[in-house]
Amino acid sequence: MSNSRTLICLGFLILTMQGCQIGAYKQKIYDKYYLSALDSKEDMEVVYIDKQGYMLSIIEASVFSIGKNDEFIVAKQHPKEFPNKANKNIVNYFIIPIKNQKSKNIEKNIIGPLTDIQFDSIKKQLKINNIIFDITFNELK
Repeated sequence: MSNSRTLICLGFLILTMQGCQIGAYKQKIYDKYYLSALDSKEDMEVVYIDKQGYMLSIIEASVFSIGKNDEFIVAKQHPKEFPNKANKNIVNYFIIPIKNQKSKNIEKNIIGPLTDIQFDSIKKQLKINNIIFDITFNELK
């Protein structure tokens, strides 16, 4: 194999590997669920990393707070449409069941986006208690 061809293959391999990595910020929430931001914290998402290491965005930016208990993860999000900033006048809630998932498709288990009123109602129905929002990015609130 020629040197230029080797360099092209090596460059492609490096680019491919970089595309699979989680970016500028990564924090484990629970099991295979992570907070991830590629460029800035305003890009914060909840992602799921499967057994093969593939990353699936399940709650898009801009996630600013996470709470959990033994059965659920709850995310608070200000909706963000690229290239605009997050709309801090809107708070969406998302519920991720940890134990009683109805589908093998992770995305189908997500409940949300929900308003405050919808979240309070579903929280009562699902008997979601003791959620402590222990991960909060004050600069994103």
